[in-house]
Amino acid sequence: MHVRYCAVRQLTGILLVLVGVLLVFLCLPMQFFLIVFGVSLAVAGFLLLR
Repeated sequence: MHVRYCAVRQLTGILLVLVGVLLVFLCLPMQFFLIVFGVSLAVAGFLLLR
């Protein structure tokens, strides 16, 4: 059970990082709020990967 939890946590972290970085680059010329949201998603993903 512990191994499965770690795998889910790692996958969630990777997805959050990818979505966050993608949002930042897609919304760079657009709204500041979406850039901040993307950065916060990426940071949350990195924290989950630690």
